[in-house]
Amino acid sequence: MKTKTQIRPGGFIRLAYIDEIDGTPQFCRCYLPSDYDPSKKSALIVFLHGFNPENPDYVGWWQADKRHDPNVDRYNFILIEPHGRGNTQYAGIGDRDVIKCIQMAKEKLSIDEDRIYLTGGSMGGDGTWRIASVHPELFAAIAPVFGGWDFRNTMKNEDLKKLSETEIFMLEKKNSTSQFESLVNMPVLALHGDEDKTIDVENSRYLVRLLQRWGYDVRYIEVPGKGHENLGKDDIIYPWLLQHIRNKSPKQVRIRATDLRTASAYWVKVTQRNKPLQLINVQAEMLTNNIITVNSENVLEMVLSPEEKLILPGQHVNVIWNGEIYTFDNPSAMEFKLRSKELVSQKLHKTPLLAGSISDFTNTPFALVVGTISKDSVMQRVIKQKTEAFVYYWLKWQKFKPRVFNDTEISDADLKNYSLFLIGGPKENKISQRIIKSLPFEIKSHTISIGRKEIQAPDAILEAVYPSPFNEERYIRLLAPTSYEGLYFYDINNADLLNFDYTITDGKILNPGITGLEKKIGFTTGFF
Repeated sequence: MKTKTQIRPGGFIRLAYIDEIDGTPQFCRCYLPSDYDPSKKSALIVFLHGFNPENPDYVGWWQADKRHDPNVDRYNFILIEPHGRGNTQYAGIGDRDVIKCIQMAKEKLSIDEDRIYLTGGSMGGDGTWRIASVHPELFAAIAPVFGGWDFRNTMKNEDLKKLSETEIFMLEKKNSTSQFESLVNMPVLALHGDEDKTIDVENSRYLVRLLQRWGYDVRYIEVPGKGHENLGKDDIIYPWLLQHIRNKSPKQVRIRATDLRTASAYWVKVTQRNKPLQLINVQAEMLTNNIITVNSENVLEMVLSPEEKLILPGQHVNVIWNGEIYTFDNPSAMEFKLRSKELVSQKLHKTPLLAGSISDFTNTPFALVVGTISKDSVMQRVIKQKTEAFVYYWLKWQKFKPRVFNDTEISDADLKNYSLFLIGGPKENKISQRIIKSLPFEIKSHTISIGRKEIQAPDAILEAVYPSPFNEERYIRLLAPTSYEGLYFYDINNADLLNFDYTITDGKILNPGITGLEKKIGFTTGFF
C-alpha cells in the first residue's frame, strides 16, 4: 500500500514541480493545521490570488513572507495557494497550474477528495468561477469574491447589437460565464462589497441573478461599505464551504464550451464538434431503467462514462441522443461512445488534447525553432528579431526564457517531445522544409495556399497551428513569410489573431467579418 509523504505537523510547506510546458520551476504554498495527521483525511481549500500589476519575481510575490494561516487551525483544513503562473487570469497554463497543485496536494498529503473547495478574490474570484466551471467534478463547493464578469452586462445594448457572430464568440471565450451551465451541481457562495471601485458590484449581481434564474444553488452576500479589500467574512466563507460534500456522480450534467479542451464535465466528454465559431452545448441526464437522455448542439462525437452506481447491472443501456436511440448491450464497460452520422472520416480531426486555435500552442510543452538557412541576410536578421521578441514576451510574463533551438541543431528527440514554433517557412527553416509536404500549406513569393484555397499575398506572413508530423500529441506552429517585408507584420502582442487556426497578415487584405480588430494591418483568418 502506497503511503503519503511524511510531513511534519502544522505550519508552512511548499509544493513544487518543473512544468513541462517550458521547463520552468513552479510552486504552490501550502499551510497545514497544527494537528495535521497523515493517517486521517483532511479537507482542502484552494485559494486563488488576485492580479499583481508588476508581476514580480517569485521572491517579491504577494505575501511572500506569510508562513501561517490562522484559519487552517480554526476550521481544521489544509490550505493551498497556487501561483497560477502569475497573471494568467487562471486560463490556459494558469488553469493547468491550479489543477497540478491540487494533484500534488492529493499525492503528497492525506486529502479527502470529496471535500475540496475553491475560493479567491478579484482575479482569483474570476478564476474561481472559471476553473470550477471547467472542472466541476473536482470541487464540493466554491466561493468567488468580487470577481467575474459577462460582456452582456458590461456593454451597452446598442453596442451589443453591432457585434458580429465572430466577435460574440471571441467575447464568449474570455467571458467568466462561458461555461456556467456546468455549475448545475455546484453550491456557490458569492461575495462583493457594495462600494468596490475596482470591480463593479453589478458584475457579481448579474452573475448571481443568472444562476438564480436557472434554479442553481447560489447564495450572495453583499457587504455594505466595503470596497476592493478584505471583506472580513472568513468566518462565513470557510464554515460554509466545509459543510459541503462533493456530488461526484450527478444524474444531470450540463456543458457549454468554446473549445474541445474544456468541453467535459463529470461523466460527459465531447471529443468532436462541427462548427469552430459556435458554442458546444450538452444537457445529459440519467433517467430510470438505464435510460440516458442527451440533447446537444455542435457535437459530432462524445463519450459518456457514468459511474457504476448510476447503471443497473446486467441490463442494456439506451441513450437517446437528440431524439435518436443508441443501444449498448455491455453496460459493464461503463463507457458509451456516441458518434454522429455527420462526422466524416478524415486524416485530421481536432481532439480535446489538440483543440486549437493558435493560442492553445502554449498549453502544450513547446520550443522555438529558429530558421537559419535563408540566403537572404535581411531575412535572417528579421527572423532573429522576431525570435527575440517572443523570448522577451515570455521572459517578461513568466520570468523564464522559453526553450530555443536552431533548426540545424535540434535533435530528433526534441522534435518529438515538444510542440514546435517554427520561425521561418521552408526557404528559411530546415525543419519547416523537412515537413512542409505534411502540412496543408504552400508558401510562394506572391501566394499562400491553405488546402485548396490560394490567397494572393505578396509581402505577407502566415501563422498557423497544426498537429505535428513528429508526434500526434503535439503542435506545429508555423510562422512563414513570403518576404522579409511580410515578416515585419508578425506582432506577438496581437492576441486576437491567436484565436484562429491560421492567419495571413499583409497590410492589405481586410476581413470584414472581424470588425473589432486592428485596421492598420490587413489579415485573413480561418479554422481547420
